[in-house]
Amino acid sequence: MDLIENQSELDKRLIQINNNQSELDKRLIQINNNLKNASENLKDACSTLRELSISPNYEFADIHKNVVKHSFVYKQIIFPFAKDVVSCVRSFMDTYLYITFQQFKADIEHIAGEAKEYKECVSFTVKLHTEIQVDFKKEEDNIKRIMIQKNKENTMVQNLAVTKCNWIDDLEKLQSIINNFVTALMSVTSFFSEIEYQLRALSSNVKAANVHFIKFQNYAQNIVDYCREYIKIADNSKCDLEVINFEIKSDYLVQWLEIKCINVLDLEKHSKQLEILLPVMNKT
Repeated sequence: MDLIENQSELDKRLIQINNNQSELDKRLIQINNNLKNASENLKDACSTLRELSISPNYEFADIHKNVVKHSFVYKQIIFPFAKDVVSCVRSFMDTYLYITFQQFKADIEHIAGEAKEYKECVSFTVKLHTEIQVDFKKEEDNIKRIMIQKNKENTMVQNLAVTKCNWIDDLEKLQSIINNFVTALMSVTSFFSEIEYQLRALSSNVKAANVHFIKFQNYAQNIVDYCREYIKIADNSKCDLEVINFEIKSDYLVQWLEIKCINVLDLEKHSKQLEILLPVMNKT
């Protein structure tokens, strides 16, 4: 009885896959757009963080100090993931370029497992970005709160108003940039989730698996090329982060991870999967 029910469920899933072939085309095309949008926002994030970090701000000295600290976290932990997370997409699409259909059919369960791992890596990168976004939003809100108080006390001077506008504009811009980057990556996460589901359903249907394989082969090279372009943009943007330096305790990065409830072991797991070299962190 269980076998019949399971086969019936597989049949339903395969029907759904066949009905959604045109939708799959759209998703494969969308991956290119997601990579393009993500790379543009990564570039903008780096340049905005550079401006926020190097611009002296005497009226908001404590807030500026915090912004530099958050930028340092981005530089040391988050940017490496933002840069190399695209390797998930590239590695996955390379599979379709360098193996035969017979190899694909034999390894389909393994490939589905890789899709799951890549989905988890991208999801982890999204989590890192949403957490640092909270920190920058807090500083933006602090500036706004101070300016409201200054207005109430009628002590705001012209140069303070200019500083306020520049900083709030840059922090609001950063919020938008991170939002756009996260949206693009969430779409990639959804893509891997759908593909994992499809691959597991295709394992028992050779004809449908062949259609899937050919379709991915047709799009693979173009997507891989977009991945290469993304890496180039990320490498060029890294120089903007080089100016961000902050004298902090050696265990500060670990403390940030603990505050955000991010397990250091999870960080190491995903960094190894993406072959990311992170700074040595004190775990004692």
